[in-house]
Amino acid sequence: MKISDRLAALRLVLGGLLLFWLQLTLQLYRQIRDLGVIFSLTSQMWLLLFGLICLSGFGFALLLLTWTHHRRRMISLTSRFIQHLPAQKPVVIGLLLVLILAFSLFVLFPLGDFFNSAAFRWLLFGLIVTVVALLLRRTLPMANWLNILALALLIVGICYRVLQFLPDISLDPFSLNWSEASRYYYASLFFSEKIYGFAVPPSTLHPTRYWLQSLPFLLSTLPLWFHRAWQVFLWLACSLGAAWLLARRLKIASQTWLLLFLAWTFLFLWQGPVYYHLLVMVMLVLWGFDPRRFWRSLLIVALASA
Repeated sequence: MKISDRLAALRLVLGGLLLFWLQLTLQLYRQIRDLGVIFSLTSQMWLLLFGLICLSGFGFALLLLTWTHHRRRMISLTSRFIQHLPAQKPVVIGLLLVLILAFSLFVLFPLGDFFNSAAFRWLLFGLIVTVVALLLRRTLPMANWLNILALALLIVGICYRVLQFLPDISLDPFSLNWSEASRYYYASLFFSEKIYGFAVPPSTLHPTRYWLQSLPFLLSTLPLWFHRAWQVFLWLACSLGAAWLLARRLKIASQTWLLLFLAWTFLFLWQGPVYYHLLVMVMLVLWGFDPRRFWRSLLIVALASA
């Protein structure tokens, strides 16, 4: 492993954490200013701000040291620390799951209401990513450090995104949002005669979505939580399916880059997010379009456009 790779990763981690820490410090200062808290050495808020400033200075000093002759020693100390981490993959995987689950539950569930500061959450996210990267490095000693950091970011991001669906798989008999009941009603219309005893034409609004959602109605005894879980599955499966089909079309040979690309594309689709029933058309084109086979491609495009 080149020194330059490890040095770049070290600077990136220290710089990122310092940025998040400064953001938290600035936010606390603004809160003190807006509340009109008078400066006092006995004020908890001012003492906390002073502590944050000191730690920010310490972090800045560490970052500056990476441009001095001490950088080799810093890299050596980091390597020694990593050697003391567990190397067994089951243990590492368990620790990764615990860390990411704890972060997600902390942010997403009621406890997160007490720490709704974006700066605090970004700092916590950065710390979790750093720990995950160190654990990954222990199990992948030959991997490039920057790839390790990218993988850690993607792992934490994907797990956080997936765990956000946990509240959606609920036993609550009432609607979880303003349109949930109508979604299931429109889906049920594909089997209206079986369910309601008379035929009702399906909705012309988002027919692909409601057809996909209607599949659990094939078994009339399935509970509400299963329908909710099925919709979560559709969100995840369609996003991952589109990412995989795009990766296959790009013919990414390296397994490492393939995994990174799949993870990044999965998260990229969630920026909107892109609704799963719209990804069906994307997947059709990615799967079946072939510029060398005109009629097949025409049929695929026609199906995707229907």
